[in-house]
Amino acid sequence: MIWEEKTLKDVCELIYGKGLSKRNRIRGEYPVYGSAGIVGSHQDFLVHGPGIIVGRKGSVGTVYYEKRNFYPIDTVYYVVPKDAVDIRFLYYVVKSLNLYNLNTDSAVPGLNRNVAYEQIVKLPNIAIQSKIANVLSPYDDMIENNLRRIRLLEEEALCHYELMIKRKSMNPKTPMQYGIVITGKTPSTKNSTLYGIDIPFIKTPDMHDQVFIENTQQNLSIEGANSQKTKFIPPYSLCVSCIGTAGVVGITSKTSQTNQQINSIVFSNPDYAYFFYFAMKKAKEQLEALGSNGATFTNVNKSKFESMPIMCPDEEDMVEFAEKVKLRFDLILNLQRQNDKLREARDILLPRQMNGEIEL
Repeated sequence: MIWEEKTLKDVCELIYGKGLSKRNRIRGEYPVYGSAGIVGSHQDFLVHGPGIIVGRKGSVGTVYYEKRNFYPIDTVYYVVPKDAVDIRFLYYVVKSLNLYNLNTDSAVPGLNRNVAYEQIVKLPNIAIQSKIANVLSPYDDMIENNLRRIRLLEEEALCHYELMIKRKSMNPKTPMQYGIVITGKTPSTKNSTLYGIDIPFIKTPDMHDQVFIENTQQNLSIEGANSQKTKFIPPYSLCVSCIGTAGVVGITSKTSQTNQQINSIVFSNPDYAYFFYFAMKKAKEQLEALGSNGATFTNVNKSKFESMPIMCPDEEDMVEFAEKVKLRFDLILNLQRQNDKLREARDILLPRQMNGEIEL
């Protein structure tokens, strides 16, 4: 099996997406892609699917495959293949390049197109490309199917939440009335022994597109976590981003710590996490207003966060709500873990396929 060595520029074009602010989006059937994935929908599209999207600003080097027509905004590139390239195979080629290592902007993470174009790729003939894509794509299809199930389960739980807040008596309460608030902290990055594989270290990007915070880009060692023992948060705590991008919400599934951009509620009753998961997602604008102070950079400190008013039902109603949605959240966590296993299997196979090490 002969593989030809080329540059990425030889096999595709990276084309800038087009600006589309939130206020100009009209909800529709076409997904809108930013560097962190789908960020909304629109009634019109820019690119015919299937297509490939690459993060250009922010979440640099992320790679997505979209079967539908879609709208890539100006924080991404979309990929146009050249002749004799299977687009699904090209997706795996681009994914295998680990473009996130090519960040060329120290202030705001950025992927320079010319630097990306210089990356070396190996291509077999079109028939082999299709065969490799057929081996790898079932993993992504199963992952996408699980993600659809997760979205449906979350939507079902949200319907229960919205029904409850319409029917029950609601009164303003504060997060500190339901537990304690812990603001995270970052151990010294100059001491490498504080970082390792032991304790998840949650940052805001780890919370995107996950109900449960299962995976983190960085972990602390036992030594690092114990250097700030008051910052541990147990499973079924609620993490809320409060600096920079406010209002990103996730539930811990493991004992973890976070950085200083996140305030976490450690509940006196873990069942409260289900209600507050939706309540805090609904409070995004409130958090942004609370942390603005006329500045462009949002910052909701601990005292502001723990005393912010949230409309809450009686505690008995929260527990009743938890009983209705707990099974759905358990299924979501199981599906997230299934996807982790699928990604792990695919990512072990991916470089071996891309290097021609496995005979088809």
